Amino acid sequence: MQTLSLPGGAADARSYPDLLTLDDPAWRTVLDKASEVHAPAGTTLLESGESCAGFMLLQTGVVRVYEVSSDGRELFLYKVMPGDLCLLNMMFMFNTQPCHFKVIAETDVSILSINPGQFDLALNNSTRFRSSIFSAMAERVHHLMHMINNLAFHPLADRLLMRIHEKQREQGSDLILTTHQELASELGTSREVISRLLKNFESRVGAIKLKRGAIQILSADMLQNSVRHGANLATPV
Repeated sequence: MQTLSLPGGAADARSYPDLLTLDDPAWRTVLDKASEVHAPAGTTLLESGESCAGFMLLQTGVVRVYEVSSDGRELFLYKVMPGDLCLLNMMFMFNTQPCHFKVIAETDVSILSINPGQFDLALNNSTRFRSSIFSAMAERVHHLMHMINNLAFHPLADRLLMRIHEKQREQGSDLILTTHQELASELGTSREVISRLLKNFESRVGAIKLKRGAIQILSADMLQNSVRHGANLATPV
């Protein structure tokens, strides 16, 4: 894990207006003791097998959360943006056992960190803080149920197309900067399987062109149509 800088710093209420502006003495006391974590893009903020260092409020940047299997394979679960609360981070605040997921900074990040003891104090003594946490957990569980539905009922080829379409929107470009290994990690499969599906999609549909470290969208309309109606690219993988 890379070294993180931990300077003290004031919270930016714009990222979590409901939480950081709560007029609750118990919560304000805890918030005043929080520390600010800064880390560059690519930093592994949490490795599988480690314990969560604290309750995290992302001030700036984007982090990615992965489930890690017993054999070391990774499955992308979700991104956390400023204003989001990470479900797994919240869950492990109630459980001191080592976690089974990995958290990586996709961009440079600034995070407000509240240690577990202070988190417990806020949870026990601030009704409004407790209500906010449980409401956020319910919302995140709903999001994970949607993801499980996709895993259970959508073929891998369809999920790959949906992910490419999402990346196109996220990056705002028809040239998507991504690798086959990154897509494989996000979709919980191997790089070889992703490469086979992409080459098949390139040759049979013609909506994309594969480049080194990137995917060029040749026809956005054709890609969207494939996402809506399914890839129909069943091949032995």
